[in-house]
Amino acid sequence: MIKQKIQENIIRALKSKDEKTLSVLRYLSSHIQNKEIDKKQDLSDEEIIQLIRQLIKNLKDATVFFQKGGRQDLVSQNKEQIRILSLYLPPELSDKELKKEVKKIIEGNKDLYQQNPKALIGICVKTLKSKADPKRIVGLFNQLTQVLK
Repeated sequence: MIKQKIQENIIRALKSKDEKTLSVLRYLSSHIQNKEIDKKQDLSDEEIIQLIRQLIKNLKDATVFFQKGGRQDLVSQNKEQIRILSLYLPPELSDKELKKEVKKIIEGNKDLYQQNPKALIGICVKTLKSKADPKRIVGLFNQLTQVLK
């Protein structure tokens, strides 16, 4: 569904001659196609979301270096690319909702939590990575484990 939406928006950007959007969407589309070739099957929406998050992360990392180098033109270009890519991400869970989901995972894996609480971090990230940034998940998990001790 996301892939189809991206293709439709590429056509729309072509017709409206929106070069910035077209460039970013073609970049995204090529990454999706490369992943599909590597995997030898179509990507699911969740996998596309993960790919978009990774591209955004890479752009944010590059933006930091561009700021240090005084390249404001590239900083603004990256921010625009991030804005366009972010349109294809579902809204992230609020802290309250995320906390509820993490607690639910802890409750569902009490035995493992009693043995090794850190082992649940991977389960939480794997389960919730399409709904929130993994850094937020780990941070919230660590907060909860401090409270539960």
